[in-house]
Amino acid sequence: TIANIQADETGSAQGRWHDVVMAAGIVSHNPIVGAGIGNDMLALNKYRGKETFRSVHNAYLQYAVDLGVPGLLLFVWLHVRCFRSARRVEQWSTSDEAVRPLGPLAAGVQVSLAAFFVAAMFHPIAYQFYFFSIAGLAVALKNTCRAELTRARLTDVGAQ
Repeated sequence: TIANIQADETGSAQGRWHDVVMAAGIVSHNPIVGAGIGNDMLALNKYRGKETFRSVHNAYLQYAVDLGVPGLLLFVWLHVRCFRSARRVEQWSTSDEAVRPLGPLAAGVQVSLAAFFVAAMFHPIAYQFYFFSIAGLAVALKNTCRAELTRARLTDVGAQ
């Protein structure tokens, strides 16, 4: 039903598409402040005209509905920064023996962030722990890398 939502006889695909269009409309009406954190279901209910208490099946639209465009951009920026941080550690691991063991972990964090990026387009998981766990790993990875590089440099200076 991805290519032809009309082929879905249950109406689920059409309902999800209708929610995406409705969420985009809500964002266009409240682009700066949004509906308020955690209020995406209430805003959608208002525009639907009935109380179904369903979130839009797109975490990015959830953030945009709740927090407006600035909130969405902040989340995307955080996601990109975490990915770049893990990528930088992976690059350091190929050139510095002190952090070589961190290379596979850095690659795993990058794969996890990329998988979340895709999955978030189809699931209402904006405030669940998935992204924040992976982001925490990216931050810990970067801090561990810095600490190991510093320790290796101090050891080299002490050996001289």
